[in-house]
Amino acid sequence: MIYTDTLSLTLVYQHNFFQFNKQQLQTKRYSDKRCFDFTDIDKEDLPPEHIRKIIRDRGNMTNKKFHHDKRICLDALKYMPHAILKLLPMP
Repeated sequence: MIYTDTLSLTLVYQHNFFQFNKQQLQTKRYSDKRCFDFTDIDKEDLPPEHIRKIIRDRGNMTNKKFHHDKRICLDALKYMPHAILKLLPMP
């Protein structure tokens, strides 16, 4: 395709330039991110005493100082079976 008009030629160059920039941005955005930070995969297990202390401290929620925490603790009860399973020793 031969362009004789300078305006159309300029538009074609601009289009190609923006297309190339868009492709570079998309490549940067969606390519694999390579981090050079070291992350330790093995987490230290919390001892069972940690959960026991939380339950012992928050066992009686009738006190007035736990008025705002009562709602949070009642909502968190649905996660309690999962927490118990995490504490059980694996066979």
